[in-house]
Amino acid sequence: MLLALKRYALPLALSACLYTTAYFVCGAKTGFFNVGFAVAILQAYSLRFADDLADYQQDVENGKALVSKPLLWCLLGISIGASIVLALVFQLFCMIAPTLLVVAILFAKRTLQKCLKMLFAPSVVLTLAQSLFSVNWILCAFAVVITAVNGILLFKGESK
Repeated sequence: MLLALKRYALPLALSACLYTTAYFVCGAKTGFFNVGFAVAILQAYSLRFADDLADYQQDVENGKALVSKPLLWCLLGISIGASIVLALVFQLFCMIAPTLLVVAILFAKRTLQKCLKMLFAPSVVLTLAQSLFSVNWILCAFAVVITAVNGILLFKGESK
């Protein structure tokens, strides 16, 4: 149960934190709850499902696979499709980039996959700002910090 919460509640919580930070740092002139928030959440779940697919065999061997592989593919397709459709319908064209990054992550080899994952959160924040808010130096500094933290978290175990 705890593993399920960690895997499937964390993307929602992290998306909400990143979105809220971008919203207030940029001094948004739009309502808090808008389609950009929904797209950011869908993109976070797309990354979660892509990561689960990449690690599926290892999770099965360790007894940590929570859902079947066909269901993961279905959920990934729904989340990617919904995020692209929402971005197109509401003319948030820049916000398609993080979704395409998820697709690249899904098919990349292990090391490149980690490098691309490092760029995911900053790409969501910057495309949100570009599409709905306004990009400023504070947000750019925040994106650099997110990239560095992601890099440390993703590569910390490889140096041992």
